[in-house]
Amino acid sequence: MTIVTDPTDLFHRLAQHTLHQLVHQCHQAVYYDTTTVFFYSDFDDFRRKGYGKNGPRGAPIVKLGVSCTEEYIPLDYQLFAGNTADITCFQNYLDKAGDSRKILVFAAGCYSFDLVKNLEKNGYQYITSCDITTYQYSSDSQIVWIHNQKWLLREARYKEHRVIEAYNEENHTKGVTKLQRQIQRVHQFTHEVKGKDLMSQRDKIRDLITGFGLTALLTVNLGEKEVTLTVDEAKVKQREAQTKVIVLMTNLDLSAEAIVTAYLKRDQIERGIRYLKSPLAIRPVFHSNTDMIRVHFFLVLVGFLQLASLRLYLKQTHQLTLTLEQILEDLSFSSVMTLEPKPGVFSTYAGRQVDWIHQLLRAWKVPILMEKAPISPSS
Repeated sequence: MTIVTDPTDLFHRLAQHTLHQLVHQCHQAVYYDTTTVFFYSDFDDFRRKGYGKNGPRGAPIVKLGVSCTEEYIPLDYQLFAGNTADITCFQNYLDKAGDSRKILVFAAGCYSFDLVKNLEKNGYQYITSCDITTYQYSSDSQIVWIHNQKWLLREARYKEHRVIEAYNEENHTKGVTKLQRQIQRVHQFTHEVKGKDLMSQRDKIRDLITGFGLTALLTVNLGEKEVTLTVDEAKVKQREAQTKVIVLMTNLDLSAEAIVTAYLKRDQIERGIRYLKSPLAIRPVFHSNTDMIRVHFFLVLVGFLQLASLRLYLKQTHQLTLTLEQILEDLSFSSVMTLEPKPGVFSTYAGRQVDWIHQLLRAWKVPILMEKAPISPSS
């Protein structure tokens, strides 16, 4: 596998071929997100120190950028040095994508006003969350229900760009709780690193604060005997107030409800990407050879592509709405083997009744010789 010169190009071709084999494979939106994977190996130009939500602090990490359809189907991926900014990853994706017919959906980490202007200049349609706080309201509030949740929506304008402000009480509570836990974690970490060199303590605490995006709220003070932490309570209250709303910028001529509904699908995409790490086990990685690291990512993402494709196939052809976890769990209880007497005839042995597996075999016109036969403990 190490002789593959560009695994990402091969994966793109595999993804496009897979989509063409699926029913109703056309997709209007492309969701982009990034994540990090840490390594038990040495630093180099590829594995760099950066912020990762998982893994030991200070471990070498690689950043992964993935674009998906609204049904989790991965379309492309790119690998970057661990200290690469999200917006840089996204810009690299745009340079290679070249298809302005799709709607791009991305988070605030990839947002800048200059990038948005360039997207419009090149004919892209987009939905992005952004961190702007000053805009002019252009309509009254409206109440809508999205995924059985009550949302308060309001239209606004920012430098002639369309902005939608969306508020949900549950989302607000989660945002405030997350901020409080991050501040509490920094306090806890400040005590954990006591006893070490003061300069080292300060640098480690600053790294954590930067990773959480709390540099405007927390200040690290280096004293003669200890390192202390100062919290700007006024700015914390201001940040908590900002978590009340999701601020979206878009150039789509759709209703505010449709815009917010499309953006909220990012949560599902993020769960799919997290699925790469567990149970598909893209991490932890022990490779020390860069080529092997690239091949490792390729193989795991191919597995994710096949699993997501199977999920969509079952949904389209058998009206079975299963999560990735449910599909993998069902497959773990079943096995399929080929019988030699008649080529192409399959026998299924299942530890429990899994009807959709048999439906799938019938749909693929595979003759089934034996169904639902339990596996014996000795097999």
